[in-house]
Amino acid sequence: HAAEERERLIAGLEAQNLELERFNYTVSHDLKSPLFTIQGFLGFIKEARATGNSDSIDRDIEQIEEATERMARLLDELLELAQVGRVLHALEWIPLAALIDEALRLSTGRLRERKVTLDVDSSLGEVYGDHARLRMVFQNLIDNAVKFTFEQAEPRITVSAETRGDRTEVTVADNGVWIEPVTAQLMMTLFMS
Repeated sequence: HAAEERERLIAGLEAQNLELERFNYTVSHDLKSPLFTIQGFLGFIKEARATGNSDSIDRDIEQIEEATERMARLLDELLELAQVGRVLHALEWIPLAALIDEALRLSTGRLRERKVTLDVDSSLGEVYGDHARLRMVFQNLIDNAVKFTFEQAEPRITVSAETRGDRTEVTVADNGVWIEPVTAQLMMTLFMS
């Protein structure tokens, strides 16, 4: 009986460690994005100062402020999560176009630095869910799309949506490195499990 209990406890600890690894990956990814934005816009400000073109400096400072506010929100959510165990937000109907726009604004530094061309479907519709979490999902998808277009001379990201019955399928595609469908499915399975 003691051996069975020990095995059950070990299995529970292994599951908790796996969950903690996933959590750490997600948090570090989410915190890096505002840092990349800040770094990118600081570079633009230095360049503008060096060339004497001060027209864009105010706009660039606003982007930096937005990125720092985003990081502060992420840190607040992390602290809340540590206290409560998990963060629950009210579910609501959200226009997809607004979510995508927020995610794009939060990734502006990387998009601008890489000179990414964006194609966003104008008829995205609405989704029902947690606004903050969905924004984070789209920002991560867009950041990953930017990251994997590094070999492209003309990087392009396309965001589209298709409604099927009561479900909406959103696609974020890029012209970067291609992943085999089997590998992509395995990665999704590991991430979702």
